[in-house]
Amino acid sequence: MKDTEIIRLLVLVDSSNEAEAQVSALRNAGMAVRATQITDRAGLVEALEQQRWELVLAREAVGDTGVDEVLELLESRQKDIPLILLVDDPSELTLVQSLQAGAAYALSPAQNQLLALVVEREMNALDERREHRRCRAALRDSEKRCRSLLENSRDAIAYIHDGIHLYANPVYRQLFGYDGGEDLEGMPMMDLVAGQDQARFKEFLRAHAREGRHGQRFEYRGAGADGAEFDAVMDFSEAAIDGEPCTQVIVRPRAEHAGADTHLHEIRRQDLVTGLFNRDAFLELLNDAISAAAKGAADDGFVVQYLEVDNLGEIARSIGLAGVDVVLNDIAALLRQTLDAERTALARYADGAFTCLLRAVPLERAREQAETLARSIGEQIFDVTGRSVQVSVSIGLAPVGDNVCTAQEALDQAHNACVAAAGRSGGSHVNVYRQRMEDGADGVDETLGARLREALEQDAYALVFQPIVNLHGEAREYYEVLLRLSSDDGNLIPAGKFLPVAERIGLMTDLDRWVMRRAIRVLAEQHRSGFRTAFFIILSQATILDETFPAWLGQALKDAHLGGDALVFQIGTGIAADYLKPVLRLAEQLRELHCRITLTQFGTGLNPFGLLKHLDVEFLKLAPSFIANLTRSRENQQTLESLVEEAHGHGKLVIAPQVEEASSIAMLWQNGIDFTQGYFLQEPSQWLAYDFHGDSG
Repeated sequence: MKDTEIIRLLVLVDSSNEAEAQVSALRNAGMAVRATQITDRAGLVEALEQQRWELVLAREAVGDTGVDEVLELLESRQKDIPLILLVDDPSELTLVQSLQAGAAYALSPAQNQLLALVVEREMNALDERREHRRCRAALRDSEKRCRSLLENSRDAIAYIHDGIHLYANPVYRQLFGYDGGEDLEGMPMMDLVAGQDQARFKEFLRAHAREGRHGQRFEYRGAGADGAEFDAVMDFSEAAIDGEPCTQVIVRPRAEHAGADTHLHEIRRQDLVTGLFNRDAFLELLNDAISAAAKGAADDGFVVQYLEVDNLGEIARSIGLAGVDVVLNDIAALLRQTLDAERTALARYADGAFTCLLRAVPLERAREQAETLARSIGEQIFDVTGRSVQVSVSIGLAPVGDNVCTAQEALDQAHNACVAAAGRSGGSHVNVYRQRMEDGADGVDETLGARLREALEQDAYALVFQPIVNLHGEAREYYEVLLRLSSDDGNLIPAGKFLPVAERIGLMTDLDRWVMRRAIRVLAEQHRSGFRTAFFIILSQATILDETFPAWLGQALKDAHLGGDALVFQIGTGIAADYLKPVLRLAEQLRELHCRITLTQFGTGLNPFGLLKHLDVEFLKLAPSFIANLTRSRENQQTLESLVEEAHGHGKLVIAPQVEEASSIAMLWQNGIDFTQGYFLQEPSQWLAYDFHGDSG
């Protein structure tokens, strides 16, 4: 599920407080929810007819409407909408009965974390089903177009299965002397091969069925319907007809230069430095392997290996590009010697990167081979024009299972594992990809937590700034302040990669104060230079609940001789709703310091403006889901117009975040948006260099 994906939610409960609590739980889990509360059958029927919904969250009974009736309404209207039940007794028996009735799940209204996980699972499943339906429709259209192209192609093309003709186009039929397609359908292909080549062709078909490789070629003598023979070449590739797997065969009469064509075909698939497969050829082989696995033709499974030379840039500066080619060629030779040629497809994928497709090799065996290979390369002394050179490599392995659909996905996983291996000190490391590694789980907290604490001690964080620009002429310089972690190689790691761990280990108040100390120092320098700069700063839940924070902030402002109006603190709408009393107390204390407040992720609750009856803020920053696909979504346009109009009625300024398209700017301006922010204007930068005056008005 994408972060900006909108979940249109129907909440079928009697209590508006309970409805808001469930929506708030999802919103706090980072989900973009647009919810509507329904309290009777008539309202449900009307809602189902008005627009598309992603989810129904309902009590077992609301008024005279029970769960069976809700499910019947969804089924009778052919609505693919998962239903999650809120029950007082979340026992195993209740869950089983709910699933048997047709609900997606049943849980207690208090199980907020479980609710978020179930909703995420159901939204992912719903996305998959919708994508499947789109793909089926696209496939039908594609098959129609392909059939038309086949009928009009100048090439002789046929589709076969188990050596039997399923289809032959007019050119193919003419080549072999047959008038109609029905004459060839059901005929063994062997009948079109001259007798002296039939045994060899039979063996070729067996090998092709076993390996399932794309682009195989067979040279033979063909036999026409009249018995005449001719030299020909067949090219084989995997295909499907009417949804069934088969093999596409293209037959070409062999010309005198056919041998040269074959040689050129091989050269196009070869890396000129190492003689291994090149990038395109490897992707083709990997896609074929994934397709074969999906069809059940590769029961043994396979592993993708990504090997990269460490510090290639430094090596190139030392021995030159020609010397690098010598080293890479020697590494390619080591790969050939170490790996089983019959089970391996080797390629040079990028400058210093080699990829390998290991067929029918268990993962543990692949790891052992990789570790041996990494040691061998690390111990090897390469001779480059009389100079001795040693290198180390990092290797990532990714087992390709049922969840991998494309070659690029498999390579990305192996590459991610390689990057993780390269991050360890010393070189010559091997790492195996795991999904949990990307999810930030499975023991990562402890290691990363120690690194985050160490970074605080060593001042190894950094701030970046993204401009927030007024669309109606005010030239005051506003920036949002964002936190980054400096990596060992000098790159900046986005906060989303490490803040979840910082929250779990209780480090957020320290990080927030680090950000504010640094931001206040930068602002003081700006103001001394004559710039009216103000910073938008995010407050974590931990800092909002920290009663010592306002006094600390007041002292920090006093020490820097900086007015509080240079700071605009951002508070999440979900946090404000869940912790209203502490937020109200903090807001009052911030106003005494002349600081201003923004509510972020605004507009996604059942009654977003209800919060403004209690909490006075200057800015409302909309949830990014309202901006996504704005120019293409009439629903988003209407919702945005309504939100902005009501916000202005409350005297609030509205900020549109994550604007990435030029076409959105005009629409935002027309709808009265006050401020905009996003990569279209400028990506976050370490410098305060945006030209507010040049873009004003």
